[in-house]
Amino acid sequence: MVYAISLDKQVEVTNPAVLIEKPQVDLVEQESFYITLSDAIKREWLVRLNFFEEANVAKLELASFEDSEAFVGRGVIREMDLVPFEMNPETQEILFRDIFGQIYPVQFDEIINIELL
Repeated sequence: MVYAISLDKQVEVTNPAVLIEKPQVDLVEQESFYITLSDAIKREWLVRLNFFEEANVAKLELASFEDSEAFVGRGVIREMDLVPFEMNPETQEILFRDIFGQIYPVQFDEIINIELL
């Protein structure tokens, strides 16, 4: 589960029509994410992070005939510009900091794409 919030004012998703399945990222690409993150942590580089954020099913505005269980595991892709500063290999959690110093924990398996800026 990703708990990061963008610097843009982002409203929590309540429309189930915009939700998507989590995109699959292959192992080679995940290895490149790991290398990029390791280098960015050492040098305190700014990265553009695209990650999957699972929707809160309890807050979806569903029709009376829709079952909330059908939307479990669906979410949206978020994009943020952050600086990674710590990676925990046991929990696979990466801590990112924005330009204001706010800390955002992101799970490694939720990362869809990462770019150095």
